[in-house]
Amino acid sequence: MKPLRKSVRLLAACLALLLTACSSQGPTPEEPALLEFPGVSWNTPMEDVIESLGLTEEQIQWRGLVQETETVSLWGLRAEGVACLGGTAAAEFQFLQYLGPELDNHPGLSKVSLEFQEGTNMDTVLKELTRFYGEGSQERPPLHGIQGGKVVSSAIAQEGVMRVNLPDGTSFTCRRTPNEHNLYWAARGRSLLPEGIEASIGALFSGSGDPPSQETVLQFLDQAALVELSWSDGYLLEDGSVHPNDKVVFDGQMYLDLIQRCA
Repeated sequence: MKPLRKSVRLLAACLALLLTACSSQGPTPEEPALLEFPGVSWNTPMEDVIESLGLTEEQIQWRGLVQETETVSLWGLRAEGVACLGGTAAAEFQFLQYLGPELDNHPGLSKVSLEFQEGTNMDTVLKELTRFYGEGSQERPPLHGIQGGKVVSSAIAQEGVMRVNLPDGTSFTCRRTPNEHNLYWAARGRSLLPEGIEASIGALFSGSGDPPSQETVLQFLDQAALVELSWSDGYLLEDGSVHPNDKVVFDGQMYLDLIQRCA
């Protein structure tokens, strides 16, 4: 009976290790791949966002049309007391809709900006972001485009200083240099887009000339940030102190541009 007991103990230990591994996996790779705001997907209509997040009329401060042209409309929703990522924030949701005779779009979620309440532990918020989306980087993702049939990129200025103007009319100067108070994530890759969309994307960059080659389009899709996510707990001032800026921004506008105009 001793060999049998030993085998049972070994089997139980293996099962325990397997269960521990499964419980620690967290979200599957498909869930955070597009850096989506927890609970909703990009391109979700406003009413579905309200329902999915359980926002009440008491929380909703404003919603409606922000801007409209012949080719695009932008809608907005602002809510207070939104519990997310280990804190409570005022949230602004943007909804983008490209218009045109051959397009069949609805205003879909394209951006979420969170301003956390004073006193929020932003380290806790960062831990939640890291748990869902992995480690952030102090380097802001560069901008990508296609010019002259080639993929080009330009880094966001992260040198010197810049002036920040506050809503109350005051202002201050902070450092642009990468620092631990501002972190960034980016979602890249053609696999994030609907299958077959690559064939239509080249026309967006053709202007009055010939569209770029399919190889160039694929290079762009693999290098460009289709979705960006940023976390901040403050501006780093010139004297080394920190001015609070407790914000998280999910920006999926590039992704919306492509799926609404090309899918």
